[in-house]
Amino acid sequence: MKSDASVFQPHPRSWLGILGVSIAFSTPIVLALLIPWLKNTFAFPLDRLVSNLVFWINVVLVLGIAHFAEGYPLSTFGFQWSQKTLRTRLIEWILATLTAVLIGGIIIFFSQHVRMLLTNMPAPVSIEQVKNFPVWVLIPAWITSAFTEEVLFRSYPIERLTRLTGNQWLAGLITVVAFTVLHLFGWDWIHVLTAVLPAGIMLTLFYLWRHNLALNVMIHAILNAPLLLLPLLAPYL
Repeated sequence: MKSDASVFQPHPRSWLGILGVSIAFSTPIVLALLIPWLKNTFAFPLDRLVSNLVFWINVVLVLGIAHFAEGYPLSTFGFQWSQKTLRTRLIEWILATLTAVLIGGIIIFFSQHVRMLLTNMPAPVSIEQVKNFPVWVLIPAWITSAFTEEVLFRSYPIERLTRLTGNQWLAGLITVVAFTVLHLFGWDWIHVLTAVLPAGIMLTLFYLWRHNLALNVMIHAILNAPLLLLPLLAPYL
């Protein structure tokens, strides 16, 4: 059976690459522009559920352009099956998970500490606020964030910008800056600088290390898991 890479012969076009990266990075801006319409069209919390579609549509668009218009196999963007033994993969994933939990904990503690020093107030997302969202909204949001943000801010732009610039570290830097700045549309600057930026750097380094989308999605899901678990843990806190 032929591999994905052997079936497709890429014929990249710079303008399509720039278009794809622009679509990927524009996702938070598009969502911010659509929020008033979503709130007027759908009742809470259905509006939050529907908002996830913006991310999935842009994932389909950028991968569709790269795959069908430019001929890139999806394996180019981290969709790959590891050829390593199961034991080796398990060790890698366990170590990656432990690292994500450790660094994620440090990031959360650091962010909360800085916020208290500067504002003497806790983070804007509290247990009471998250409890307003039912599980059928939180779980899709959790999955959407973990998968689509890794495609739109890691795997696709890093790989496509690497081919445009010839430098994967420059590509990684551009994605970190974009990921950080664009989070200002939904979060305050303290959270962006103390949580989003270090998390973005960590996820970018993980991707540059392994070029494995599934690994990054898992790490991202672990970092976001507390938001999903807050409503479930709230009765015991």
